[in-house]
Amino acid sequence: MIYPSAIDCLKTIESTLENKIKPLLSGTFERSTLATVGHLLRHVVCRIEHEGDVLFDDIQALKRLLPEIRRYAAQPGGSNAVIAEIDDVLARHFRPPGAYPSLTSLAEEAGALREALASAQTWLIATAGERKNRADCQHIREQIRTYIAQQLTGEALLVEPAFVGHGPRR
Repeated sequence: MIYPSAIDCLKTIESTLENKIKPLLSGTFERSTLATVGHLLRHVVCRIEHEGDVLFDDIQALKRLLPEIRRYAAQPGGSNAVIAEIDDVLARHFRPPGAYPSLTSLAEEAGALREALASAQTWLIATAGERKNRADCQHIREQIRTYIAQQLTGEALLVEPAFVGHGPRR
């Protein structure tokens, strides 16, 4: 590990701004701007601590969900375009074999998987009238809702601790 860590550096910056700069500020605009900087610094700390795990978990959930959607789309009256997009994204390699999964590569992979999910959702919504009462359609839609709830919960780890309870941003 490199010392001080990136988190240590950010916390030192936040503490310096709060304890040394803030007392010198008298205007509402200046103090508000400093509060926003504090929120953003805490947000970056949260991202350093949790973003890799959130993206990793998101990727794993999508890799379980997309094949289910693919099977549904492969039924009669399904969508060859959805099948092709899911097959393409699941076959892609987002980093060379054995390479460390950087945040950038994890974000790229999660983004591509989410795009395939969004395309599938567009198709599901467009064909909902024909299928909405079928148990298999309801099951797939419930799986998607469960995934979205998990995604929002994971992303809240990157936002709530930085902003909630620390006063207004502006």
